[in-house]
Formats: sequence, structure tokens, C-alpha cells
Amino acid sequence: ASITADPQFFKAFEKASKQIAADMRKGGITQDELDRARKPVLESFQRGERENGSWLGLVARAQTEDYRLDWRRARTAGYEAITADELETMAAKMFAPDTLHVVSIVSDRE
Repeated sequence: ASITADPQFFKAFEKASKQIAADMRKGGITQDELDRARKPVLESFQRGERENGSWLGLVARAQTEDYRLDWRRARTAGYEAITADELETMAAKMFAPDTLHVVSIVSDRE
């Protein structure tokens, strides 16, 4: 998770993020939550299919990073295939309290 905000909101964001991580570790991700989280990602993929910039970036790297071609072909199906159970299993590992870290980057400029 990330946020760009006034530093006064960092503690609240940290607290909320940790609570969400704890909830995800416990399970109970609903299909509706998964669909709402997945929808903007899939929509961005669809936009990318229609925009030249996305294709130009892919073509520019295709020779040296050919794996990106396969990734591009498979990304929509891959995201659509993710299940709530898989996310819960991943969350239990990735969001364990002893390995969960919060990093705040604060500018010294005002």
C-alpha cells in the first residue's frame, strides 16, 4: 500500500494498513472485494490495448526483454484467475506481523 499525503496522516494510514493486513491474514476476502480490487487493474489493461504509448513501450523493450511479450499476452487471464483463497494464503505469509514493515519517506522541504 502507498499514500502520498501530508505527514500528519501517516500514522492513521499505518494503523489502517496494519488492520487491513490483519484482516486479510485471517481470511474472509469476499468475491465482491476481489472483484472491486481487480476491476481497475483490468480496466487499465484494456486502456493500454487501445493506447499507442503502451504498445510503444512494449515494442521498445521486446528485443532485450522478450519475456514482456508473454507477460502482456497472459496478464489479463492471470489477473482474472486469481482467487480469494489464493490471496488469503499469500496474505498469511506476506503480512505476518513479524515481517510486515512500514516505510515513511518524508521530504524535508516545505
